[in-house]
Amino acid sequence: MPEYRVREGKRHGAFGQHGPGDVVTLTEVEASGFLDKLERVEGALPVPAFDPVVEREEIASEPATSTEVKVQAERVDWTQVKGVSTEISNALHYMRLDSKEALLIYFMENGISALTDIPGVGMKRARDIIAWAEKG
Repeated sequence: MPEYRVREGKRHGAFGQHGPGDVVTLTEVEASGFLDKLERVEGALPVPAFDPVVEREEIASEPATSTEVKVQAERVDWTQVKGVSTEISNALHYMRLDSKEALLIYFMENGISALTDIPGVGMKRARDIIAWAEKG
């Protein structure tokens, strides 16, 4: 997977946890919404475009904490929610909120303000995302 360096004077991550010079590993799709903050590390091989077919993955952990839930779930296309851009969708996936179940658990543990910390997500959009996820 390609590596990207956080640009000088910028911060990256759902909570700004990566500072200038930090190197993060992201797919090209994940990084595409953050190229104003990130620069690709030289020598990294390009990643082939992913197939937009719904991916399935199992998220397993020891006793379930946070969004690490043992669940067989479809990877959600968050852009189906009204007002959710590709950048917001990428941020949700970067936070490992790949399923409706993972998002609802994250919301229950951290509150709605954790979603409003994502750039472009205000209170109304956060409520819309949660309501859409609750539809099952």
